Amino acid sequence: KTGVVRSFGSDLLNLDQAQGGLCVYPVGNTHRLAYELTIRPTMIQRWNYFIDAQTGAVLDKTNTTCSFTGPIR
Repeated sequence: KTGVVRSFGSDLLNLDQAQGGLCVYPVGNTHRLAYELTIRPTMIQRWNYFIDAQTGAVLDKTNTTCSFTGPIR
């Protein structure tokens, strides 16, 4: 007998583990074309990243994991 192994929560509440798209991100007095990515490694954790579309550098990241103390930078 065989079965499919999947991570816990992969279909629970229809949460995607990763999603993203292109955006314009402000950097100082200019703007950069960037990818906005939301990563959910677990059902509770959520990270937001802004990645420079030309260089691949991380422009910003925010941990928006649910907690009692608020978001962590």
